[in-house]
Amino acid sequence: MAAIEVNMRLRNFVVFGLLVISLASYGSQLSDLKSFKKILEENHPGLYEYTSKEEFTKYYSVAEEVIKQQPDNIHLFTRTLASLIEKIGCGHTRIEASDSFTQDLLSYPYFFPLAVEVWQGALYVYDENASKVLRVKTINNESSETILDSVYDLASSDARSLALKNHLISSRFFTYLYLSGLSAENYVVEWVDNKGIVGKTVYKGERIQKVAQTNGSRQQLKYGLENGNQYQLKHYQDFSLLSVRSFAFQGEAEKLFKSFLSQAFESLKKKNVKRLIIDVMGNGGGSRALSVELFSYLTTHSFEQRQITRIKGLKPSFNNLVKPNEQYYDKVMELLSNRYSKQLEQSKDHLSKNMKPQANPYKGEVVVLVDNGTYSAGAEFALLAKENPKIIVAGMETGGNCMQHNGDLTLTYELPVTKTKMEIPYVHIKHAQSLCSNNKDGIMPDIQIETSPFNTDFFSESKLKVLLSKTLP
Repeated sequence: MAAIEVNMRLRNFVVFGLLVISLASYGSQLSDLKSFKKILEENHPGLYEYTSKEEFTKYYSVAEEVIKQQPDNIHLFTRTLASLIEKIGCGHTRIEASDSFTQDLLSYPYFFPLAVEVWQGALYVYDENASKVLRVKTINNESSETILDSVYDLASSDARSLALKNHLISSRFFTYLYLSGLSAENYVVEWVDNKGIVGKTVYKGERIQKVAQTNGSRQQLKYGLENGNQYQLKHYQDFSLLSVRSFAFQGEAEKLFKSFLSQAFESLKKKNVKRLIIDVMGNGGGSRALSVELFSYLTTHSFEQRQITRIKGLKPSFNNLVKPNEQYYDKVMELLSNRYSKQLEQSKDHLSKNMKPQANPYKGEVVVLVDNGTYSAGAEFALLAKENPKIIVAGMETGGNCMQHNGDLTLTYELPVTKTKMEIPYVHIKHAQSLCSNNKDGIMPDIQIETSPFNTDFFSESKLKVLLSKTLP
């Protein structure tokens, strides 16, 4: 059965790659493809964690044949790299479009115009004019299942997790559809509404700037923060809600976030709040030190998280490296040599000194809300919450999983010919076994709470009260 599955995946990859074929000879992009493979082999700490070396080599061979057929097609080249990266199963490995491809994106006038959400394996759109949520049956006669299969092949996630893929596709569907070669001037959408009424609507494509704004506005409404804030505290009559959408703060922003946390928990103490909801839904991560900082307000004991971290070598390859640049490369090398032994592993978490409770931590009841957008440092916070028996984790499976490639140290390389950039992690982590039962799944909540597509009132006071009645009866 395993061999059949591999062959099916390989066949799908071939079909995906050979959408456009010509009789052109070898091109410069083939050289970049070889550089891409070499950079991964020299630096990625978990290249064959989820896809075997033999299987990945087969995918790479197909990619070579595809590029040979279209050596100057930057669209096909970018799509092929994205599909190869998806096979690695590392959400922190990604590509950044070259300047020429970025110009193509900015000049193309016909991106899919509607906000999209993938929910329970189905594709939904929000029609602003009709103020309706519609389940998609087909787009331009392609079934929603076929379309999802195509875009899943481009969305990279840890362990190839569907949870994170669904979140990524919900926010970036228009670019994935474009990469899949399924964009068009007009989009004929066959749909079913929530009353079972079937219909068909033609939507004209729009430029990427407008579509990105439409999707961003829907995401903001979904997650309920005001004025684009990344964090806030709200007090209600019987509980308080602390929302943290990101841990990606540096410099002055990091100081402001730490100050906010200090003031927030001081406010909870003064108001004698007995029940607290901490909402990290949609938190895509950032600084793990800040996720540890938040958790330190919720525990009375020292805690641990990582069991083992490992790196590929004490010295990443320097060829084509653009970040860290030459100015900071020596500092990175010093950090690696200080943290890691010749065995290239460390069993002591470098943040262990931070994993202590605050002087006066919060002692009331706590519910932590997570979803498929809770990833990286956001998921690591969820792991800590999951380990604490006094905290209830509620919501959906997280996008981040237990066996992660990690963004603590990322390397950015530029492929010499196309100038496409590729970002890869240099650190691979393994969490304490007590935290993880399955390295391929996200973090499963103690209590599952399904919302609905484009649900914009989840954070209303009445809905939060119902949530608390289910989690803290």
